Amino acid sequence: MIILDERDLGVSGQTRMEDREAFNDMLRRIANGEIKAVVVVNVDRLFRNKWGDESGKFMEICYTYGVIVVTPDFIYDFRISWHIDRFKRRCEEAWNYLEYHVYGRLLPAREARALAGYWIGGNMPMGFILDVVEKINGRPNPNFYRYIPYEPHKEVVNWIFRRFKELHGNLKALMIEIEAKPYLFPPFDESVSPFIINAAFSHYKKVEIVTVVDGIEKTEIAYTIVTINALRRLLTNRAYIGHWLHLGELVRTENHEAIVNLPLFTYAYDRLSLVRLDGTTNPRIEEHHKRYIKRYNADQPAILSECIRSGDPKMSIYVKNRKVKRGVVSYYGFHPEKVGLTRDSSVSVIVAAEFDNLVLARLRERLQMPEIAEDYKDFAEKDSKAVEDAQEKLKDIEREIEDKKSLMTRVKNQIKSGKLTDPELIEAANESYNAAKNDLKLLEERKRVTKQIAEGRATSETVVSIDRDIAAMESLMARIKNQIKSGKLTDPELLEAANESYNAAKEELKRLEERKQASQQIAQEDDERRTFKALIRDVDHAWNEIVFPEEYPRLVRLFIKSVTLTMVAPSFFKATIEWADPTWESDTGLFYKGTYSNHQWTDEEIAILDEHYPTAPQEVLAELLPRRSRLAMYDYYKTRGLENPRAALRKEEGIRARMLARRENKAGLPARKERVMPYNVCLEDWLIMQENRITKEDMNSWKSVKLIWWYSAPASRD
Repeated sequence: MIILDERDLGVSGQTRMEDREAFNDMLRRIANGEIKAVVVVNVDRLFRNKWGDESGKFMEICYTYGVIVVTPDFIYDFRISWHIDRFKRRCEEAWNYLEYHVYGRLLPAREARALAGYWIGGNMPMGFILDVVEKINGRPNPNFYRYIPYEPHKEVVNWIFRRFKELHGNLKALMIEIEAKPYLFPPFDESVSPFIINAAFSHYKKVEIVTVVDGIEKTEIAYTIVTINALRRLLTNRAYIGHWLHLGELVRTENHEAIVNLPLFTYAYDRLSLVRLDGTTNPRIEEHHKRYIKRYNADQPAILSECIRSGDPKMSIYVKNRKVKRGVVSYYGFHPEKVGLTRDSSVSVIVAAEFDNLVLARLRERLQMPEIAEDYKDFAEKDSKAVEDAQEKLKDIEREIEDKKSLMTRVKNQIKSGKLTDPELIEAANESYNAAKNDLKLLEERKRVTKQIAEGRATSETVVSIDRDIAAMESLMARIKNQIKSGKLTDPELLEAANESYNAAKEELKRLEERKQASQQIAQEDDERRTFKALIRDVDHAWNEIVFPEEYPRLVRLFIKSVTLTMVAPSFFKATIEWADPTWESDTGLFYKGTYSNHQWTDEEIAILDEHYPTAPQEVLAELLPRRSRLAMYDYYKTRGLENPRAALRKEEGIRARMLARRENKAGLPARKERVMPYNVCLEDWLIMQENRITKEDMNSWKSVKLIWWYSAPASRD
């Protein structure tokens, strides 16, 4: 049986074997015993690799499974030593051809033609085609493969430039007009080579046009522009004024005939390009970008955005930017779960800059605390101990990983019957001796470099861990040599048990790899924290001089694991900081939110209001609707244009109250005191105010986020 697989047609011989779909399947069939001969037109179709590692692995696989390689001029049997040498030479010759002929001659020649203003492939702008006349009067055409105008499309291009000017540079308005057209550029006529059309204009949106001529339907392909960015690129393409750019650099100014006059092109270019035609910065665009940034980007971004969390599972927190009188401000917005990612439906917002500064101030306090400062006296020793712990974890994980790999290797080498279908079972080829040898070289180099830069300093990638990796690679090489020629299992029960063991080992290996990666990340971050802590310990008095705003995100990443926000009342929230440093307790703080809340009335609240608002005392209403103030209840009816059911009762009570006041004044009795809870404060806010001795005057004086208190408690850590 002959198996013909064309899936790798067009895939370079420089691609690794496992990244070639058909080649990888062939290796699986070889391992399953289905293939005993590989037929190829030439060795260079298999490998064009500089170092020979891929060809070495392939030869070892063929040697292990008794496979020959057949070419038109030779049959390779890798059990014969001089066949191996011949195959290696052919692979070296394939690379040498690439290096000296393609990379050394063809590509430089192609580059030279591009610099001379000739088309060498790639996309072309609409309005041009190529001059494909190779000779004129028996002599070479100097414009062969240069741009020449294509009149039907040239007219459209000029219309686009004229219309852009007529619309006073309004790109969106022009795009709307283009979208209204069935197509923008008409089909190419028969004079244009289909090769040129397919090679140079495939990046434009194709539109099918069906016409009927003498009763016969004819389908042609027209073109249009569908994105505003594509329109912007057309209006700033300097090819339209005869310029030739290569790799983004201007190399010729009169390379071909211009199809747009210079003033018209300059009008569009100066309004859309970052630079002018002379290469200088375009002040118009620069100023526009400044205005855009000023309008849509906050002056102080939300630096906690990556670690902010919601303490309420029914809420999500997203960063929102809003334009206010003083600029653009970032907020942390609370969104109900049902809203998802709808950013304009936040029920409550917190000014990010104000809150971020309070968290950073708490971090600085942490670094200044006496007990922490005392710890820093032997910080290097303590941090080294932390890194040692991480290294020990890595060592244990590495040992377990090697145990699992060893188990998987034994299972692989025992199962060669081809009855199992798990793709991983035939990956032994990818763990060949030559691959391990190459990895060993890389590890040796890593060890040498690390010794130079580490100077004995403990990091996640220590000399010890690298030595352990090297030992593992040496062990792998030895196992490959001694085990890859093992026999096959034939008992079905043993095959099933081996398959289950292999899959279990594979899952365990994946888990251990994840643990290893996490431990390495911890060790690396410990090293960064050590550097920063030492700096702050020595020069904390100059915090503002050494810690710049652009470094705040780095501080957050190093020291803050998470910040959990929970709304405890409409005007107050709690924040719990989980520090990345395992020696620090978590911090919980109470804050005044200081910004407007947009809590929508729920159906349950509306039902309670309708039932109890007309007659219930204010104290009862506060208990029934603890998140609503008396003012909010009153405004519910006023903003909706509804009749207030309490109005008549309030009017009657007012008459009785005035009569009572007159009697009290005549009798010399004191006037009634106002209610203790302010009319614009809800019960939940009021309880927190009472507990923390916050007055209404305090709240009126707080314009934004205000810290009430911090409390440190042992963090719950996994």
